[in-house]
Amino acid sequence: MTSDAWAEALGYSSGEGNLPNPGVLARDIRGAVLEAGQIHRHQIIRGLAEAYEPFSPPTEELRRVVNEVLSSLVLAGDLVQLSSAAGMAFSATPPRLVDWGSDEVVILGASALEPSSVSEVVRRLPKTGYDIADAPPLVTLQEELGPPGWRLRHVELGGADTIEGPPALFSRAVDLARGGDRLALAGADQIRILSGRGSYFGRHDSEQPEGRWRVIGLDGAFPAVRRSGFRWEQCIVHIEERRATYWDVPDLDLWRWAVIGYTQTLPQPTYIADGQTGVLQFHVPVPVQIRRALSIAGKPMKAWSWSVGAKMPGIVGMLLGEAQVN
Repeated sequence: MTSDAWAEALGYSSGEGNLPNPGVLARDIRGAVLEAGQIHRHQIIRGLAEAYEPFSPPTEELRRVVNEVLSSLVLAGDLVQLSSAAGMAFSATPPRLVDWGSDEVVILGASALEPSSVSEVVRRLPKTGYDIADAPPLVTLQEELGPPGWRLRHVELGGADTIEGPPALFSRAVDLARGGDRLALAGADQIRILSGRGSYFGRHDSEQPEGRWRVIGLDGAFPAVRRSGFRWEQCIVHIEERRATYWDVPDLDLWRWAVIGYTQTLPQPTYIADGQTGVLQFHVPVPVQIRRALSIAGKPMKAWSWSVGAKMPGIVGMLLGEAQVN
């Protein structure tokens, strides 16, 4: 069988670098997961390498894009990632359609529904493009996402459930930092604090702090990073009368929510939604829940930027405890 005939039989199409298109990879990964019920990462990579062998994709590059697509499928909620003695494994989530007020719905989980085009990782269908009788349950995007992530993290830290927004989470983190370990201000080059303003977030690990990052100095409470060995650890710093204490944030996503809470107290926008172009641009690192919403109902543009429909800025604003459309 020629490679063209094999491509037609597989529904295969390639893109840059002779690699399969992400939509093709996503379809084939979902098919492997549905057939196996649960399948390990190395089995997926080996099986796809064998299936695509007639097209000679570069082995290491294929492994890289398979891992990227797997991450995207987990983020969207198509697959769930499981740890096992044999390594990372994947299984499909329950089938459902997700509606966010657009003229499309997204297919997630163990559903055999497939769009006619496989250009995207996430499966989208027109609302009139499927048989309701054969379709999985329909849920709203808000139901799919659950409560705003900052509320759940606030409760995890021992705070009461509240509707006060991410600043309540930052306030709780500051309380923990106030009672935390001492921090030597003499090692100011070993810590960077997020005390600046502006739309450019910047890098904390550049030779000189850039964007909103500053060296430690003034009194106050700030999201920060501190050097620990060869790494930078996310933390919250409290400084009062030259006495500094800190609390190491348990995970990066919690720190992102704390950054949003702090930014809202300034006050400063965490994102801008352009109603004319439909582009939503963030000025802060984006928590997983928000990225998940945008992976379902938006299309990535550049870093921290998505193309979205008219309803999405309001949904994102609800998750962030704010609403702004410019």
